[in-house]
Formats: sequence, C-alpha cells, structure tokens
Amino acid sequence: VDYSVVYGRIMGKWSGPHGHRKYAKDDMPCPSSAHSCWVCGLPEQFIGEPAMAVTLVHTLLSRPVTRAALVLGLAVTALGCLAAPAVVAGSLDGSTWEGQGAGPLGSHGGLSLSIPVLLCVALSVLVGVMGTVMIVRVALLPDSTVKEFSGVRDELTIAVSPAVTTHLADLLARAIQCQTISYDRHDPRESGYADMVDLRNLLERSFPEFHASEHVQREVIGEYSLLYTWTGTDPAAQPVIFCAHLDVVPAGDLSEWTHPPFGGTVDGDGVVWGRGAIDNKHNVLAQLYAANHLISTGAILAPRRTIYFCMGHDEEINGMDGARQITQVLKSRGVRAEFVLDEGAFVVANMLPGLERPIALICNCEKGAVDLKLTVDTFPPSHSSSPPAETNIGVLARAITRLEAHPFGIDTSFVVSGLHSIATALPLPHRVILANMWFFGPIVRRVAAGDPQLAMTSRTTTAVTIVRAGEKINQIAGSAVAYVNHRILPTATATAKPEAARNAVIRHNQQVIGDQRVKVDIVPDSWLAPSPVSSTDSRSYHLLRQAVHDVHDAEVLSAPFIMTGNTDTRWFWDITDNIYRFTPMVMDRADLKMFHGIDERIPSGRLTTLARFYEHMIRSVDKWGTPPADKKRE
Repeated sequence: VDYSVVYGRIMGKWSGPHGHRKYAKDDMPCPSSAHSCWVCGLPEQFIGEPAMAVTLVHTLLSRPVTRAALVLGLAVTALGCLAAPAVVAGSLDGSTWEGQGAGPLGSHGGLSLSIPVLLCVALSVLVGVMGTVMIVRVALLPDSTVKEFSGVRDELTIAVSPAVTTHLADLLARAIQCQTISYDRHDPRESGYADMVDLRNLLERSFPEFHASEHVQREVIGEYSLLYTWTGTDPAAQPVIFCAHLDVVPAGDLSEWTHPPFGGTVDGDGVVWGRGAIDNKHNVLAQLYAANHLISTGAILAPRRTIYFCMGHDEEINGMDGARQITQVLKSRGVRAEFVLDEGAFVVANMLPGLERPIALICNCEKGAVDLKLTVDTFPPSHSSSPPAETNIGVLARAITRLEAHPFGIDTSFVVSGLHSIATALPLPHRVILANMWFFGPIVRRVAAGDPQLAMTSRTTTAVTIVRAGEKINQIAGSAVAYVNHRILPTATATAKPEAARNAVIRHNQQVIGDQRVKVDIVPDSWLAPSPVSSTDSRSYHLLRQAVHDVHDAEVLSAPFIMTGNTDTRWFWDITDNIYRFTPMVMDRADLKMFHGIDERIPSGRLTTLARFYEHMIRSVDKWGTPPADKKRE
C-alpha cells in the first residue's frame, strides 16, 4: 500500500481518475478480458454488475484508503481480542469469572477473566469496528467536483477590464433610478408602473444591436413585462429560458440608507448602491449585455436553439400579471424548454468553518408556502376598567408563543445530500461527519436547529408576520387576529402529495396551539405547493457547474441547494423538468441581510463576472446537440 496516496486521499489533496466503475492497480480500469481482477480475484465479467454484492467487495478491496481502513480496523479488533488473556486470575480488582468446565478459559486452563478486562475487550472491538466503518464510508464519498476547464472558457470575449466594469456599473445605476416598486395588491400606494416604461426604454437604448436584430423579437406582456425571443436555427432543438424580474420592493425608511435607495450612486470604490442592485436588475442587465455583446461582435447572430429572456414586472407580488401571463403565451405556442434559469442563491463565501473556497448554491427546488389566519373572538368587547380573567389578545398571545416554542422538526437530508457533491473538497472533520450521519445525525440536527440560517433550509418554517387587535386604549378588544407564514420543505411526501403537506401544516398549528378558541384558516390564494425537485444529473445542471468553475477560475465549488423564498419559476413547472435558481455572484453570509433590507449594493466588478457567466451559458448551449429526449417530447 502506498501510504502517501492513502494520506492524500484522506486529506482531500489528491484524487485519481475514477471514470470507470471497476478499479484496479494504479487506478486504471480492470482489463476488459476474461482475467480475474488483480486485487479481489473476482472474474472481470461479474465486477461491473451494479446489483451484485461483489461490486461493493471489489470497490472496498481495490481502493488504497479502504484497504488501509480494513487493515487498521482488523488490527484494532485483533488487539482487543488478544487483550483477553492478558490478565490472569486475581488481576485488576480481583473479581473474576471462574470457568467451571474444562477449556482454555475455564478454571482447568489456569486463566480467568476479570470484568474490567471483558469490558475493555468489548469496547476495543466496538471502537475498532465503528472506526473501520467510519473510515471506509469517508473513503467511499463521491468525488464529483469539477476539475477541468472547458473549451468555452477560452472563447469568452467579454473582457475583465475597467472599461467594461465601469460601463456595467453606469447601466445598473441608471436602472436603479427607475423606481419600479411593486406594492402589495391591497396596499393603497400605486406601484411604479410608469417607471417600468422608463426602464424598458433604457434597455432598448442600452442594447441597440440586440433590439435591432432580425432574429430577436420583443413582446410586452401584461402591459409591462418583457418576453424576448432570440430565434434559433434548429427547430428540433429544445429552447432554453433565462428569467429575471424588473420590479423591486419598497425601500423602507429612507433615512437609514447610506445613499438614497433610488439615487443609483456609484461610490469611489466602484460599489453601486440602491434598491435592485442585487434583486434583481443586475441579472436583467447582465443577461441582455451578454446577448448584445455576442450579436454586436458577430460571435452568435442567431443561436442554434431558441433562447427566451423572460422578465416579469411583478415578481415581488407573486407574478400573477407578469410571469404567469408569459408562461401562458409560451404554453400556447407549445414551448417545452430544456431548462429554466432564474434568480436564486449565490456563490457564498465563508459558508462552512474551515472551508476557504466559496460554494455556488444552485437551487434545484423551492419551498412551498401557505399563510394561515389565527382568529380569537371568544370574548365580547368591554371596558378596560373591569377586565375579564382572559382576553382575546391573551389567548392569541399564548397561541403565538406555543407556535414559536414548538417549530417543525429538522430534516437535514437536503443539506447533507448537497454537501455530498463537494465532499472530497471539505476538511477531514466535515467529511467524517458527512459520511457517517447514521452516527452524527442527532448532533447535526441539534446544531441545525440552533442556527437560524441552517434551520430555514432544514425544516418547514413558522413566522408570525402580522398581529391586529384593539381599537381604543380603554376598551377590551372584541377580537384578535394574527397571520402566520409557513415555508414548506420540499420533501418527497410534500412534492408527491402537496394537499397532504398543506393539511399537515394546519394540523401542526392546531395541535401545538391546543386551544379550540383559536380558529385556524388558510388565507385565500396563499397556498403554493413545494416545487418539483430538478435533477442534478441533467446536462443543464452540469453546464451550470461548469460555467461557475470556468468564470471563477476554479476557485468555487458548487452544490445543489433549496430556495427558501419563492420566485417566478412557480409558473414554469409545466414548461420544463429542469428549473434552477442561481445568481453567479460571490457574497459573504453577512451580505445576505441586504435582500429586501437596507443599503442594498454590489461591487461593480461582480457585474462583469455575471455578464461573462451568461456569455458562457449562451455559448455552451449553442454547442449542444439534440438528444433523443428532445425529439421524443416533440
């Protein structure tokens, strides 16, 4: 055994070319002949059978790390067994088990075992077996990180230069100045629809070659949303869809902002400040900049497959008039897409202790949502000078306290499965835990429950968002109302039986509250089922990982993740099986508070990375062939 290789494998600093199911000497595939494998002696024709136990035996015996683990485990176990006769009668505390019959360990054999020795033997055997199992499981973690640059990386022509960065920063600053605010539908304030027209005109002026191309058609949907169709040359190739949204949320208290939220300030460090900087006007501009660049340089005048750019104007209020109507248009035309890419999680730095490399969190599913209304109107209104023993407000307050004290259970399966895809890049302690959730699972779940950011990806969440009661300071309220927002984890059961998942949330509230005076009702039109889970084996997903690897110079890892918020992708479920939510921009965990918060901003250099990412995606899909699945669907 080459122990330098064993050490390197364990520490994650070396990995061999495991492109073949059968492993043999020097990490080369077993010869495709009738000979037996050099390691395990099994006939070659049996080793590749995935359903046979010999495959596992072969894998265990053929990897240096697992062979070393097995040897180590057997050695520890053997030492434990040899320790049994180490102490003769009267050893340690003198309490022994005397054998009553003939035999090597009986009284006639002259040996006796003390209780402490037996315990030590049992413990050593147990530790040896468990240690062996843990090390073997660590060694068997998959190595699915992206290792090589693609040829597309060398073809990218959007330059990483001050000129490009400054130009993109100026475009985003002007887009932020368009106050395209979406207020809630029941809000009396008027949404910024007039500014939607200003933003539309800004896009047309900023990307003239794209808008003037004979292969590009722009349609205004629902009065303000935009559907761009970049028509492909191969009608048999499935189209792809890039999404973004034009609207933003209100800015809140303007006095709390360092720079005016709609001023479009670019500071001396090149940071662009304002509402929409990271949600979501940067994506709008980066997508159209990449397309305009490819057309203006003549690199791609007409793509091989049709590319749609779908930009809704009311994503922040559920997309009823924007993305929903866009998808209705697409479905009426029989569009079936290869994939949809929309806003989502980011490339997050400092995500795990001990891991220096950022992780690109590519969301392949999205939580569901439902709003519940809690109502207590048991006691009639009365004067505050003669208060009853209980009040509607008091009953409701106890109900809220119980809900917050008894959250839904933790399910870390999504997070753990996502980390498996980058397992070999993780520090050794992380890998030991990750590979042995059968042992560490309870500890991991307890840690996740105590970390709000981990908990929101590992459970159905509960958030009390609105409480209303009382009209006058000297009057006991005749009713009390609270609204509770739940984000539902997309478990297998929840996605297969969404109605059952919704009913389970209602039952949880009723059981935890435990008071029939509290009425629990679903707020109309608030139910959204958890999304289907898109494949991480599709070529679309692998393309996303490769693009991340290429534009970030291999520094970034990538893993599937859960989108905890809701996006316009809810309207695209019937158009494709592959929906991914991801924004390829590096952010620290601390930066995430800017979403819908104060001082939203983006360093302008990240805009160039965004544009290069979309250029990479467009160039890559233009090289794709038409798989049989395309023709079968059509």
